[in-house]
Amino acid sequence: MQRSWAAFTAVNLSVTVVKIAGAAVALATVLPWGRALPDRLVAVAAWAAAAVLLLYAGTGTVLLTVQGGWGETVDAGGTFAVPAWAYLLFFAAPGACFAMAAADHLRRTGTARRWALLGAVCAPLLLASVVLALSAAVS
Repeated sequence: MQRSWAAFTAVNLSVTVVKIAGAAVALATVLPWGRALPDRLVAVAAWAAAAVLLLYAGTGTVLLTVQGGWGETVDAGGTFAVPAWAYLLFFAAPGACFAMAAADHLRRTGTARRWALLGAVCAPLLLASVVLALSAAVS
């Protein structure tokens, strides 16, 4: 029990750090202080956030469609049940917002599109490797 609680705490703390970083990236795309950061860094981070959120929601949508589970509920955080479509929308909506903010940031700053591609492609790969490493460490 102690080990699983420690792993649960570690994952939740990590997720909290990622959420705070995501909020900072979102604000950096639209607020004046974001101009103090390198445009490439903001572009990579914003497109990375968009890609991870939209990939998660898209994969979930495909799985729900294949399994016919649109009427099902899912445990959100293990504490309450929500409709599966609402759970996926919880990830798709911010992903779409990140994509719009990131696209606007590219347009306003003139940042090369290759930085957007770098964030959109590398972030899901990095996240997958971290999840696999954590899974191996916990089991």
